[in-house]
Amino acid sequence: MTTSLAGEGTSDWHNLPTKLRDHERNVEHITNVARWVDLQKGFQQKATIDKKMEDLIDKESSLEDDTSSNNWGCEDSFSK
Repeated sequence: MTTSLAGEGTSDWHNLPTKLRDHERNVEHITNVARWVDLQKGFQQKATIDKKMEDLIDKESSLEDDTSSNNWGCEDSFSK
């Protein structure tokens, strides 16, 4: 059930408390509020998807640096 309060508003001020109560009990509203709270927590803990992606990029970059600087002793055997 989607209420029109969020999208269209209302000019029926007499029934506003009822409309507001229906809107706040709507599954879509409850889901969106829960998502918003999770997002706020993620920002506070610096644990958003962007942060996880940044950590993965840093990890891959450090692995590339490690492998490019490591010759696994091959250079010594070729020089003999």
